[in-house]
Amino acid sequence: MTDLREKLRQAFRQEHREYLEGIRAALDAASAGQAPGPRALDELCRQAHSLKGAAHAVDLPAVVALAHRLETLFDRVRQGTAALDGDAVGLSRAALDMVEDLAAALDGPRPGRDPAPVLARLDARLGTGPAVPLPPPPAEPPPIEL
Repeated sequence: MTDLREKLRQAFRQEHREYLEGIRAALDAASAGQAPGPRALDELCRQAHSLKGAAHAVDLPAVVALAHRLETLFDRVRQGTAALDGDAVGLSRAALDMVEDLAAALDGPRPGRDPAPVLARLDARLGTGPAVPLPPPPAEPPPIEL
């Protein structure tokens, strides 16, 4: 591994934590009923965008995808076309947890969770992918013949 690549990884290890902490602080405030103002929404978008760029630099495409979708969600909230409601906050937290799992792979091989379900939920929320199907209802027992 080149020195430059290792320096990028070291920077990402620190930077991604800062971005996640900033995003989580805004999500916590929203959960407590404090709607983020314009500056806070600008900052949310900036942090998600910066996370996306940092992940791209260290070749973590799943983190890039997650950060891109979060940035889109936060931008829609900023534009007033989406709400930072409980579902959006929970989904954002799930995405951030996944980012942490994927970022941990930089420190060595770890069995990671598949980001596809979180990405699919984000796509469904954003209307950019197929809706995530609900589990089928339980099968009804066959009628009893007398």
